Amino acid sequence: MNSRHSLRLAGILLAFTLLAACGEEPQEQRGVDDYTARMAEQHATDTAEPSGAEALGEDGAFAVASESVDYGQQQGQVLRGYLAYPESAHGGLPGVMLFHEWWGLNDNIRAMADKLAAQGYVVLALDLYGGRVATDPEQARSLMQETVGNIPKVHDNIRQAWKFMQEEIGALSVASIGWCLGGSFSMQAALLYPNELAGAVIYYGHVEMVTEEQLAGLNVPLLGLFGAEDEGIPVEGVQRFEQTLRQLGKDAEIVIYEGAGHAFANPTGANFNQEAAEAAWQRTLSFLDRTLNAAVNRSVLESEHDPGALPESSTAR
Repeated sequence: MNSRHSLRLAGILLAFTLLAACGEEPQEQRGVDDYTARMAEQHATDTAEPSGAEALGEDGAFAVASESVDYGQQQGQVLRGYLAYPESAHGGLPGVMLFHEWWGLNDNIRAMADKLAAQGYVVLALDLYGGRVATDPEQARSLMQETVGNIPKVHDNIRQAWKFMQEEIGALSVASIGWCLGGSFSMQAALLYPNELAGAVIYYGHVEMVTEEQLAGLNVPLLGLFGAEDEGIPVEGVQRFEQTLRQLGKDAEIVIYEGAGHAFANPTGANFNQEAAEAAWQRTLSFLDRTLNAAVNRSVLESEHDPGALPESSTAR
């Protein structure tokens, strides 16, 4: 790893854990504690019951097949995710890496993966909790704190998912999407792959401490979806993030929904806002269609294949 790449990754870690100065472990831990405490407060009355989120918006055009897949290995443990794709697919498709919220890779996340796959994408829902799924807020807080306290491990997880999508699935292009904690890691994916990722959708993720230097080198289109009444992700920080992106001339759309709080798109949460959730989902679909199709078109033009034929996926999904 060259020094420039190392410095960039160090900056990513700095942004996510709210470090005041590099190498100060107590401050890093305080940053982790602060973030998880804010999220715990926002989700204190939520449940992990199936949300019915698949009912949002219209059904997609494709019937969906799905399966559990091993997409990597970490410290001797298999990384097992959830793969959803159009059951009629026989060649390469655009792909989406999907990041779960603080509960983990549960039925709600699988439902959202299915819903995206019905739009014509191959979707990999990553597991950042090592097979564990929270059933109550206290357990979710513990799992989240453990995860954000070991960002290098998360980065390794994302890299292995990226490799899986490239080499095993043969995705023509890859975007990322996530909610809450997953929104933060969707932003991380963009920082890890600033020139390769087709686009990143960030539902109320932690973005306020991403630095101008990091954003200056970012060539990934962004869609950020936030609530004006979110006390866990303060709107002032989101607005600063938006202003920096605008000043840098980045391809970014930041939408702040009035009257919406944190986790406004989660039907099991106390802050669920049907109107905002529906509007955000339609923006999400439009964004993914624009960015992934643009990336696919570039891939076709740059390849030696007939522009009218898509290359076969290595898994023939």
